[in-house]
Amino acid sequence: MTELSDRHREYLFEPFERILMVRQVELFKLLDLLCYGLTELTALPELTTALRKPSEAIEQAKQHAELAQREIDRGFSSLVGQSIIVLWGALEALIKDFLVRWLELFPNLWERPGIASLKIRIGDYEALRPEDRRRYVIGEIERNVAAKLKVGAGRFEAVLSELELGGGIDDSIRRDLLELSAVRNVLVHNAGHVDERFMAMCPWVECEPGQLLRPTRKDYRRFSAAVLQYAALIVERAESCIGSNKSFKPMPLRGTA
Repeated sequence: MTELSDRHREYLFEPFERILMVRQVELFKLLDLLCYGLTELTALPELTTALRKPSEAIEQAKQHAELAQREIDRGFSSLVGQSIIVLWGALEALIKDFLVRWLELFPNLWERPGIASLKIRIGDYEALRPEDRRRYVIGEIERNVAAKLKVGAGRFEAVLSELELGGGIDDSIRRDLLELSAVRNVLVHNAGHVDERFMAMCPWVECEPGQLLRPTRKDYRRFSAAVLQYAALIVERAESCIGSNKSFKPMPLRGTA
């Protein structure tokens, strides 16, 4: 059984700490703060009028208040939508950053058929820094398994499986990640309007073609919880793989003997 040192574990799982435990927690707090701030803005015209501000300032305050009220009436869907886009991007960045370190610490992975059989442009590869070479290889694995054509967690599982990190996912987590990816795609690629692809991917969501999707803060909390649970699952898989596979001997980190 292979045991990771505390320093190896800290290094390997640092992306989870940096991207989810820090950045996403900050985003969650910021979303709440922005929603609170918009609510406060609705009272701004009364205050500017009471303070006898110039008519231009009062008119601007009214415009801001109207815009804030529209967002409130929509359940803060614009703010929530942007947060959902960031959440999915954070999950993508987290997994790629983690796999870069996974390949660095365990060189035995380079013998895996999914990597050994890759067709790599040597000139491009040799011109890269060591970290970028690993990132390049992960990109090639993604293309080889057509990860971007898969939906939800499937796009990550296709790559994770090539690197000894595949496994099962709880149905509720899989479903929430699928919906998260589908909502993100509608927001980014279809200006928030539901299409037939979305309805086919998420038949449990009550909507009609062409309808403007308005994700709620409750949706965001559900998606965020699914991302955190999935991240924890990947960490558990990595720990299990290292502990049960004698060939997984971590390389020394820089600055260690």
